[in-house]
Amino acid sequence: MDFFAGTYPETYEPYGDETFVRRYFSFRGRLNRKRYWARQILVWLVSYVSSALLESYIYTPEPTPLPAPNVWESVFHWAGGTAYAASSVLPVSASYFTLSVFTAVYFVITIGCSLASVMLNIRRVHDRDHSGWYLLLCLIPIVNFFIMFQLVFLRGTRGPNRFGPDPVEQPERPLL
Repeated sequence: MDFFAGTYPETYEPYGDETFVRRYFSFRGRLNRKRYWARQILVWLVSYVSSALLESYIYTPEPTPLPAPNVWESVFHWAGGTAYAASSVLPVSASYFTLSVFTAVYFVITIGCSLASVMLNIRRVHDRDHSGWYLLLCLIPIVNFFIMFQLVFLRGTRGPNRFGPDPVEQPERPLL
């Protein structure tokens, strides 16, 4: 691909932001600062809100469940219902099944937000005309501050580079 000459292969997509998946889960193309900030903030908000909601439910101390008087109430309790002690109406805390479902949802959201954040960082590094592997330098203490400073504050390469055309010159691209 010779982006400098202005020739693009037939399979090249100008910016690939038509769908949600391509905006957040693709490492191809470039991402300017404004879109990088907007999309990272959205990913962080989804991550923090889901964490607050799900962790408050998953990690709350719960009372010890009461033993159910028969097998069917035990099954009902395991499936997320409430069991009742002999003649009193004492609700039992959330079942292990319900907690495992919330934990699985929390895990999927966390993995999705982490993956989206990494993909956005790779596209931002492409805007600075570096390979995505450049982000591995973030594993080195002190160096990571300089790399993140570049991603957050410095403008990308003006004009086309080896990763695609300049995203600033394409104002019709969606922000989020």
